[in-house]
Parts: sequence; structure tokens; C-alpha cells
Amino acid sequence: MQAAKKLFLVSLIALCLLAAYTSIRWAIANILETQIRHQLGKAHTTGLSSRQWRLTHDMLQNTLQLHPDYSGTLELAVFFHKMAASRPQALLDELGWHDNQQQALEYARSALLKRPSWPYLWDDFIQGKIKLKQFDEELTDAMERAVTLGPWEESVQEDVAFYGLDNLENLPPAAQQIVLNAMEQTLSMQKDKKSLYQDIQESANNGKLCQTLTPESELALGMLKKYCQQSNSAEHAEHKAVKK
Repeated sequence: MQAAKKLFLVSLIALCLLAAYTSIRWAIANILETQIRHQLGKAHTTGLSSRQWRLTHDMLQNTLQLHPDYSGTLELAVFFHKMAASRPQALLDELGWHDNQQQALEYARSALLKRPSWPYLWDDFIQGKIKLKQFDEELTDAMERAVTLGPWEESVQEDVAFYGLDNLENLPPAAQQIVLNAMEQTLSMQKDKKSLYQDIQESANNGKLCQTLTPESELALGMLKKYCQQSNSAEHAEHKAVKK
């Protein structure tokens, strides 16, 4: 009886110590995450020196060790590497960081294992795949998931639309259909559709897009079809004016 009681007390103490250890790890990780977000906010406004970037990277690595399976930490890593990838090349050369896009993609992939229903993570994943020119079935699947999981998330739909439009010639037919659907959905959510029409007009793939929207095509979507008709009319009028 005494042995059983001692065993119970030892087990209870061990559980308490484990809980305390876990709580301390989480508390430290939360403090580090706050500092990282502050530094990234500063990087967005006033900028960071190479030393500050290294310190922020070290804090991120420590946070990942403390929170290895927490989706929020993995998402923070995605954000860090996406931001780092957009820094001047001279700074990246000084830091020796030449794989930020790949790092962002891999962290997004890991985060999606923890949080597969979050459309903004799929959006990050899509951006990484396209920037790395990985136009494969995995990209098409990610695009489908993003627009399906976030039907009313305007920024998600718009990112799929325009990252897809900018790379339309590299996408298979199924992915092109998703891009056009995302454009249609974005148009349906925007109050001022002129801004999106202007973005489409300025795209290098504007002509290719409108060529797919023949009256017989299954891709002939209402608003986009109307836009292309307007665009063609404007081009025709401009052409006539030039000839005169």
C-alpha cells in the first residue's frame, strides 16, 4: 500500500514538473514571437540592419525549437522568409541567404499539415510554388483548395487570379479554369470593378486571357467576357484613331 502511494506521488510530481516545463517553453516562445513580429514590423517601415536580421533569424530558430509543431510559429516562419526574400540583393548576399523562397514554401507546407483548412496558408503556398516556377499538379491542387476554402476571402481570390494570370501560359487547363473562376469571384466581390479591370488590362497576358473567352468556350464567364468585349472595342477604336 505504501509503495503504491509513493508511486502515485512520484507520478504526480513528474506530471507537475512536465506541465511546468511545457508552460515555461510556451511562455518563452510567446515572448520571442512578439519580439520577432516587432522586428518584422520595423523591417517593413524603417528597415533592419544585417545584424538585426541575423538576431531576428536566431530568435525564429529558437522559437521553432520551442514550438516545433505549432502552426502559428510555422506561419511566422513563412512570413519571415517571404519578407527576407524581398530585401535588397546586396543585403541577402551579405547574410548569405539565397533560399528564402524555398524556406517559405517548406514552412508553408509544414504549417498546412497542422492547419489544412486555412485558405491564407494555401495562398502563401501558391505564391511560393509560382515564384519557384513549380508549375505542377501540386500547384493546381493548392489553387483549388485556396479558392474553395476561401470563397469570400477577396485577397485570396485576387492572389490566385493575378499570380495565375501572370503565369497563364505555364498552367495546365485545369489551373487556368481556376484562375478565371477566381477572377470572376474577385469581380463579384469588388464594389469598384474598374480597378480590377485596369489590373487585367495592364497584365502581359491580357490578350491570351481574352482569347480563351470565345462564345463557345466553357470559360466564357459573364463579367470577364463583358470586360474582354469592352477591351476589344477600346482597342479597335484606338486603332482606328491611329489610322486617321
